[in-house]
Amino acid sequence: MSHDEFGEIGWAFSAAEERSLRTSAPPPQDDPSPGSKGMGLLMALAGIIVVLLVAQSLPGTVQRAELPSVLAGMWVPQDTTYDDRSLEFTAETVILGMGEGRRSTHPLRAVIERESVVTRVFEVHYASTQGVQSMEVHLHPDGTIRLRNPSDIVWRRE
Repeated sequence: MSHDEFGEIGWAFSAAEERSLRTSAPPPQDDPSPGSKGMGLLMALAGIIVVLLVAQSLPGTVQRAELPSVLAGMWVPQDTTYDDRSLEFTAETVILGMGEGRRSTHPLRAVIERESVVTRVFEVHYASTQGVQSMEVHLHPDGTIRLRNPSDIVWRRE
């Protein structure tokens, strides 16, 4: 097929059609500019912050700077295998008894209390040389506690 044959079968555009094609607006496209992506990221972060703030204010969650009296005191494992270990919670410190007479004292930073079905759950946050650390303490109705990890050791108040 020659070039002339294309025109005869409709491949060529009339002058009016060419002008129309040159002056028509391009089809709408997604805005690829960096500002639009940044705005989307900003909106996503704002949404996450709102969710976190709402979650902290839900019933059953209490954040406090002081230690609840139900946790205060010295706790020791019921299992005699761990006789040289202890946990002590005071108004200002968390003291970890690590065995062989070694104790590590850390400033208390915050306590977050959550209710669960069977236990009261406390996230105890304390300062250490590695930064702020936390432990999850489960207070059972019988007055014993268990840590989230390891959860198999039962602690009783001494």
